[in-house]
Amino acid sequence: PARPPRALVKRAPSWVPRGLLRGQVRGTRVVDQLLDAYLRRWATRRGDDRLLCRATLLELLARLLASGEETKASGAPDLAHEIKIRLDRGLAGAVALPALLADLGRSYEHLCRVFTACYGMPPLRYLTTIRLERSRELLAAPGASVAAVARSLGYGDPAYFSRLFRAEVGSSPRRFRSGRV
Repeated sequence: PARPPRALVKRAPSWVPRGLLRGQVRGTRVVDQLLDAYLRRWATRRGDDRLLCRATLLELLARLLASGEETKASGAPDLAHEIKIRLDRGLAGAVALPALLADLGRSYEHLCRVFTACYGMPPLRYLTTIRLERSRELLAAPGASVAAVARSLGYGDPAYFSRLFRAEVGSSPRRFRSGRV
């Protein structure tokens, strides 16, 4: 293919090694899970899924390229991954985000910075995105009311959930469920 315009080419971050990489990949199960998530999200062609692809790719690169000493020294990729695990587990909970991350021993602001640096989006945006992704699956099931779906995902106010859903998907949850998107 032709060369891309210079304005579209971005330099790799300083932590990406130059030259040929050698070594053994550890934790192949995690790498496989990240690749599956990346491919699944990329296939949807949605904007937020593409952002999540970027975050997933950054996590994949961090896991593959970080030397053991760098990871132990900074702890940032491990801390960001721990935040992600808690967010994934807290998907349906109505617990406030600072309370969900309180026992990690760092300030909420610091945790947000670490997560954003690693995944390319703040934790609250990530949590909202995965909740709305899950809501699409739940709304596809027959008989599930919008209010029930909202409550099952931790939203106490169905109207707020509907506003978020409409902003994300471009239609109301009821229209989405009926297939009139």
